[in-house]
Amino acid sequence: MADRKRVFITAAGFGAGFALALVSLIGTWLWYSNCPKPPKPWDGHAVVAEYDYVTTEGDNNDIAVYYTLQNNTDFDYEIRSMDQVQFAAKLSRENSISVERSEEGHLTADFPAFVPARGRSRFGIHLKYPYAEKSDDKASDEEKHDYGTRLTKFMTSEFGNLDGFVLLDSGRRYRVEFPSGWIARSKEPFRAKANGAKSP
Repeated sequence: MADRKRVFITAAGFGAGFALALVSLIGTWLWYSNCPKPPKPWDGHAVVAEYDYVTTEGDNNDIAVYYTLQNNTDFDYEIRSMDQVQFAAKLSRENSISVERSEEGHLTADFPAFVPARGRSRFGIHLKYPYAEKSDDKASDEEKHDYGTRLTKFMTSEFGNLDGFVLLDSGRRYRVEFPSGWIARSKEPFRAKANGAKSP
């Protein structure tokens, strides 16, 4: 009889201990599952931008900067409108960004945008800022080069605090950096003048 009582007490103690451990485990799981989880880090390598060139466009001769987007993932990347992302100018002196709130602002881009998996696509960023000199389609290659040099010098002078652009896709946690390649381009020498032609 004593043995049965001892077994019963042992079993009851084990059952109570197991129940307590189970309740504690469930409580810990509930607490953890309800805790706010930090977002995953921004991925700056999934989609990268390479600077191509600066040009002017439209009746107002506004400035446009073109890049090539490289998709390094195994999935197509698509942005249907500017409302899906945060698009911003990078400010050098402040070491910060200035977010463009809508497509009606001074900074727009080629949306919708599509970059196939492991593929590349051209992408334009458009500044509602006119340049006084219009390009000449009939100009020689040297003259076109010099037009680009003058345009990038103008950008470097007028937008001295602009250090490129950044696209933040919070849904995918992608950060796409657009470098200020026009700064290096502005330092190239004039070709037409160097070749003995009339200075542009």
